[in-house]
Amino acid sequence: MTWWRLTASLALLTLGLGVADAELFINNWLEDVNFQCPPNQMLSKMDSIHNDDYEDRLWSFGCTPFSSVDQLGECRWTMDYVNDWRMYSEYRCPLKAVLAGVRSTANKSHGDRRMKFRCCKFSGYILTHCQWSDYLNRYDGLLTFTLPSNVLAIGIKSNFKEGVEDRIFKMLICNYQKV
Repeated sequence: MTWWRLTASLALLTLGLGVADAELFINNWLEDVNFQCPPNQMLSKMDSIHNDDYEDRLWSFGCTPFSSVDQLGECRWTMDYVNDWRMYSEYRCPLKAVLAGVRSTANKSHGDRRMKFRCCKFSGYILTHCQWSDYLNRYDGLLTFTLPSNVLAIGIKSNFKEGVEDRIFKMLICNYQKV
Protein backbone atom coordinates (compact mmCIF):
# COMPACT_ATOMS: atom_id res chain seq x y z
CA MET A 1 0.00 0.00 0.00
CA THR A 2 1.51 3.34 -1.02
CA TRP A 3 1.98 6.10 1.57
CA TRP A 4 -0.82 8.26 0.12
CA ARG A 5 -3.23 5.32 0.19
CA LEU A 6 -2.21 4.70 3.80
CA THR A 7 -2.98 8.35 4.59
CA ALA A 8 -6.33 8.04 2.81
CA SER A 9 -7.04 4.75 4.58
CA LEU A 10 -6.37 6.29 7.99
CA ALA A 11 -8.61 9.24 7.13
CA LEU A 12 -11.39 6.88 6.05
CA LEU A 13 -11.03 4.74 9.17
CA THR A 14 -11.33 7.90 11.26
CA LEU A 15 -14.57 8.63 9.39
CA GLY A 16 -15.85 5.10 9.93
CA LEU A 17 -15.16 3.85 6.40
CA GLY A 18 -13.10 0.82 5.42
CA VAL A 19 -9.55 0.67 4.10
CA ALA A 20 -10.86 -0.86 0.87
CA ASP A 21 -12.61 2.46 0.20
CA ALA A 22 -9.19 4.12 -0.24
CA GLU A 23 -8.57 1.92 -3.27
CA LEU A 24 -11.49 3.58 -5.06
CA PHE A 25 -9.82 6.97 -5.47
CA ILE A 26 -8.67 7.66 -9.02
CA ASN A 27 -5.94 10.20 -8.25
CA ASN A 28 -3.00 10.74 -5.94
CA TRP A 29 -2.56 13.99 -4.03
CA LEU A 30 -1.91 16.94 -6.40
CA GLU A 31 -2.33 14.76 -9.51
CA ASP A 32 -4.76 15.37 -12.35
CA VAL A 33 -8.20 13.76 -12.37
CA ASN A 34 -9.53 12.38 -15.66
CA PHE A 35 -12.79 10.47 -15.31
CA GLN A 36 -15.43 9.76 -17.90
CA CYS A 37 -18.50 7.55 -17.70
CA PRO A 38 -18.80 4.67 -20.18
CA PRO A 39 -21.09 5.23 -23.21
CA ASN A 40 -24.77 5.78 -22.30
CA GLN A 41 -24.00 6.30 -18.62
CA MET A 42 -24.23 9.41 -16.45
CA LEU A 43 -22.43 10.58 -13.34
CA SER A 44 -24.22 9.18 -10.29
CA LYS A 45 -21.65 9.03 -7.48
CA MET A 46 -18.96 11.36 -6.21
CA ASP A 47 -16.76 10.85 -3.14
CA SER A 48 -13.77 12.82 -1.93
CA ILE A 49 -11.54 13.39 1.07
CA HIS A 50 -9.39 16.44 1.81
CA ASN A 51 -5.85 16.58 3.20
CA ASP A 52 -4.56 19.76 4.86
CA ASP A 53 -0.89 18.93 4.21
CA TYR A 54 -1.49 18.83 0.45
CA GLU A 55 -4.49 21.20 0.43
CA ASP A 56 -6.00 18.78 -2.06
CA ARG A 57 -8.66 16.13 -2.48
CA LEU A 58 -8.67 12.52 -3.58
CA TRP A 59 -11.64 11.77 -5.85
CA SER A 60 -13.81 8.80 -6.73
CA PHE A 61 -16.72 8.76 -9.19
CA GLY A 62 -19.37 6.31 -10.30
CA CYS A 63 -21.83 6.10 -13.18
CA THR A 64 -25.21 4.57 -13.85
CA PRO A 65 -27.06 3.86 -17.13
CA PHE A 66 -29.14 6.80 -18.33
CA SER A 67 -32.04 4.57 -19.35
CA SER A 68 -32.68 0.91 -19.97
CA VAL A 69 -34.01 1.65 -23.46
CA ASP A 70 -32.78 5.09 -24.56
CA GLN A 71 -29.24 6.18 -25.20
CA LEU A 72 -27.30 9.34 -24.60
CA GLY A 73 -26.23 11.27 -27.67
CA GLU A 74 -23.18 13.40 -28.40
CA CYS A 75 -20.84 14.11 -25.49
CA ARG A 76 -18.52 17.10 -25.11
CA TRP A 77 -16.01 18.41 -22.60
CA THR A 78 -16.03 22.05 -21.59
CA MET A 79 -13.42 23.85 -23.69
CA ASP A 80 -11.75 25.51 -20.72
CA TYR A 81 -11.80 25.17 -16.97
CA VAL A 82 -15.09 26.33 -15.47
CA ASN A 83 -13.44 27.92 -12.43
CA ASP A 84 -10.50 30.16 -11.71
CA TRP A 85 -8.18 29.40 -8.82
CA ARG A 86 -9.77 30.12 -5.44
CA MET A 87 -12.98 31.54 -6.98
CA TYR A 88 -16.68 30.64 -6.82
CA SER A 89 -17.79 28.33 -9.62
CA GLU A 90 -21.15 27.39 -11.11
CA TYR A 91 -21.55 25.17 -14.16
CA ARG A 92 -24.64 23.79 -15.90
CA CYS A 93 -24.63 21.40 -18.83
CA PRO A 94 -26.16 22.77 -22.03
CA LEU A 95 -29.90 22.26 -22.46
CA LYS A 96 -30.92 18.59 -22.45
CA ALA A 97 -27.54 17.25 -21.38
CA VAL A 98 -26.36 15.38 -18.29
CA LEU A 99 -23.02 15.30 -16.43
CA ALA A 100 -20.90 12.35 -17.55
CA GLY A 101 -17.29 13.18 -16.70
CA VAL A 102 -14.87 15.26 -14.63
CA ARG A 103 -11.33 16.48 -15.26
CA SER A 104 -9.32 18.59 -12.86
CA THR A 105 -5.83 19.82 -12.20
CA ALA A 106 -4.39 20.77 -8.82
CA ASN A 107 -2.02 23.54 -7.79
CA LYS A 108 -0.37 23.37 -4.35
CA SER A 109 0.45 27.09 -4.20
CA HIS A 110 -3.22 27.94 -4.82
CA GLY A 111 -4.45 25.10 -2.59
CA ASP A 112 -7.14 24.47 -5.17
CA ARG A 113 -8.27 22.58 -8.27
CA ARG A 114 -9.63 23.81 -11.58
CA MET A 115 -12.28 21.63 -13.21
CA LYS A 116 -13.74 20.69 -16.59
CA PHE A 117 -16.92 18.71 -17.13
CA ARG A 118 -18.25 16.35 -19.77
CA CYS A 119 -21.93 16.54 -20.70
CA CYS A 120 -23.91 14.13 -22.89
CA LYS A 121 -27.11 15.06 -24.71
CA PHE A 122 -30.37 13.23 -24.23
CA SER A 123 -33.64 13.34 -26.17
CA GLY A 124 -37.17 12.15 -25.65
CA TYR A 125 -37.24 13.36 -22.04
CA ILE A 126 -38.11 16.59 -20.27
CA LEU A 127 -36.79 17.93 -17.00
CA THR A 128 -39.67 18.39 -14.58
CA HIS A 129 -38.11 19.78 -11.43
CA CYS A 130 -34.56 21.00 -10.90
CA GLN A 131 -33.01 22.10 -7.64
CA TRP A 132 -29.60 22.57 -6.07
CA SER A 133 -28.72 19.98 -3.45
CA ASP A 134 -27.58 21.00 -0.01
CA TYR A 135 -23.82 21.26 0.34
CA LEU A 136 -22.34 17.79 -0.09
CA ASN A 137 -19.44 18.41 2.27
CA ARG A 138 -17.98 20.74 4.85
CA TYR A 139 -14.68 22.50 4.33
CA ASP A 140 -11.86 19.98 4.95
CA GLY A 141 -14.54 17.29 5.27
CA LEU A 142 -15.61 14.10 3.58
CA LEU A 143 -17.73 14.52 0.45
CA THR A 144 -20.19 11.71 -0.27
CA PHE A 145 -22.86 11.96 -2.95
CA THR A 146 -25.00 9.28 -4.55
CA LEU A 147 -27.64 10.37 -7.03
CA PRO A 148 -31.13 9.28 -5.98
CA SER A 149 -32.92 7.02 -8.48
CA ASN A 150 -35.03 8.65 -11.19
CA VAL A 151 -33.09 11.92 -11.16
CA LEU A 152 -30.06 13.16 -13.05
CA ALA A 153 -27.28 15.67 -12.37
CA ILE A 154 -26.93 18.56 -14.81
CA GLY A 155 -24.76 21.00 -12.89
CA ILE A 156 -22.28 21.59 -10.10
CA LYS A 157 -21.28 24.62 -8.08
CA SER A 158 -18.57 25.20 -5.52
CA ASN A 159 -17.36 27.83 -3.08
CA PHE A 160 -13.71 28.23 -2.11
CA LYS A 161 -12.70 29.42 1.36
CA GLU A 162 -9.44 31.25 2.00
CA GLY A 163 -7.46 29.95 4.97
CA VAL A 164 -9.15 26.57 4.81
CA GLU A 165 -7.98 26.12 1.20
CA ASP A 166 -10.88 23.88 0.24
CA ARG A 167 -14.18 23.87 -1.64
CA ILE A 168 -17.71 22.90 -0.73
CA PHE A 169 -19.93 21.52 -3.50
CA LYS A 170 -23.59 21.38 -4.53
CA MET A 171 -25.14 19.42 -7.41
CA LEU A 172 -28.00 20.57 -9.63
CA ILE A 173 -30.33 17.58 -9.83
CA CYS A 174 -33.51 17.20 -11.87
CA ASN A 175 -36.40 14.82 -12.19
CA TYR A 176 -37.00 13.71 -15.76
CA GLN A 177 -39.80 11.97 -17.61
CA LYS A 178 -40.38 10.54 -21.06
CA VAL A 179 -42.20 12.84 -23.47
